[in-house]
Amino acid sequence: MPAQRDPDHIRIFPETLWSRSAVGNRSGELTPLYVDRFRGPRRSTASDPHDYWEITAVLGGEGRLESTESRPLKPWDVCLVPPGLAHREASEGIMDTIWLGFRSPRLDKRTPQAKVLATIHSRSLAEEIERFWIFSKQSGGAIGPELDAHCSLLLSRFHRLLQDGTRPDSSLVQRLLRHMEKHFAEPIEVGSLAQEYGCSTGYLYRLFRQKTGYSPQAWLTRLRLNHAIQLLQHSDLPITEIAPTVGYRDPLYFSRIFRRSTGESPSGYRRNHRTPG
Repeated sequence: MPAQRDPDHIRIFPETLWSRSAVGNRSGELTPLYVDRFRGPRRSTASDPHDYWEITAVLGGEGRLESTESRPLKPWDVCLVPPGLAHREASEGIMDTIWLGFRSPRLDKRTPQAKVLATIHSRSLAEEIERFWIFSKQSGGAIGPELDAHCSLLLSRFHRLLQDGTRPDSSLVQRLLRHMEKHFAEPIEVGSLAQEYGCSTGYLYRLFRQKTGYSPQAWLTRLRLNHAIQLLQHSDLPITEIAPTVGYRDPLYFSRIFRRSTGESPSGYRRNHRTPG
């Protein structure tokens, strides 16, 4: 493990890494500014933006990345922080992270108003970022063009994993949907699930609504009532038993929710829509 370092004094790559190479210039598409590593607690209260992109890879320990919301950080989490977003890391214990700062006119044009964090969970990518850090420290000579190429590959892989589902937004929603389908008759605490998934409750609520058009509670209600409708149409179970079967301990409350959604009471719905058997 590296020794603890001051995260406020990061070594910027010297221009000679490029000027002395055969290429002679930095890439106009994407070029790294620094890569550094820090192992220790994070207790700074400062939350400042910067005018470049930054990748944060967590190699050990746990903490939080705080910006407009607070996101848990665990080993193998990789975050992309956009320019202009005030943020800070926080941890009471030792957290081992690598920061890779870079400029990318190409990415600036694609996401000119980016003000949100993107996060994936990938041990292989975090370890590749560690290898990039090792290469930058141990290699001598005019390695600037190699740093450009390697940094570009890391960013491309980050975006591919984000889209493919290592831990992208769509995967979080799918996990919650599967949990609801399996446990719809039980109490479901979205806050506890968000903590398990490694995101904030507010973020999961917003993401779920964005992907489905419903809040988690509204979706759960639809799911429960759909199961209730199946039982009303295809079984002889009394309503007092159907209610707890689909997640409502109080049959009167279940009846109110059912009427509000369908315009009919459960008994009326059974009478009007019963499937002949």
